[in-house]
Amino acid sequence: MEQLTLLGSSHTDYGQSARGALNGACAWLHVGLDPNSPGRFNKGQPNEDALLLAHHEGRMLLAVADGHFGNAGCELIAHLAQAVSARFPSRVSDLSFLLMQGFDTADGRSGSSLTVALVDGPSVLGLCFGDSWIVSAGPAGSLLRCLPNDHFLHGHQPAPLDRVQPFQFRLEPGEGLLLCSDGVHECCYRQPELSLSLPHLQAAFEACAGSAEVWGDTVVQSALRGVGGNPGGQDNIALISWIPAL
Repeated sequence: MEQLTLLGSSHTDYGQSARGALNGACAWLHVGLDPNSPGRFNKGQPNEDALLLAHHEGRMLLAVADGHFGNAGCELIAHLAQAVSARFPSRVSDLSFLLMQGFDTADGRSGSSLTVALVDGPSVLGLCFGDSWIVSAGPAGSLLRCLPNDHFLHGHQPAPLDRVQPFQFRLEPGEGLLLCSDGVHECCYRQPELSLSLPHLQAAFEACAGSAEVWGDTVVQSALRGVGGNPGGQDNIALISWIPAL
């Protein structure tokens, strides 16, 4: 099994991004551009986002977490990385079992969003807690595949599975997959109407010529610049992009 883990606790320099790729999936972690963003009052550390890519026997696991008020997102992803190393999940029930175990955190106040997807060929299934996105894009347009919610994960307690947003769908030929924290769709802090939206993600997909790296990098740079002259780069960004080979 192969893994790539990027933790915000290790990437805290403003204006600098961490990048990686695994089995065709591309990943970015960025602290943002503005250390004086309004969001600084809600952070326990400069970069609270984290992500995980894992590949095992043709299947992929993609996960994005966004911590709130501390390091829970990084601790959650580190927990998932360790658990996946021991037993790679193949069903939603496997993911649910991992989350029911809870995870350790040093700060009981901190919580985290989590969007985690299992990809097996064209089949995509998974779970969503909180406000991170999973989006498919292709000839028919971009679709948000789970609805953001206000149910977050906290350490030392099982996940509230009665409130989870599950998803299951198939990628059609020519479609791609993108997971991101709210540093994309709220790049102007807590103002989604002034930030990137599905049409922006679709336009970037249509211009990427089938390259997951170009698609993801375009979205990240757009989130850092901002939309329509409005501020961007006001929150941490975790993003994964993947376009299956035809």
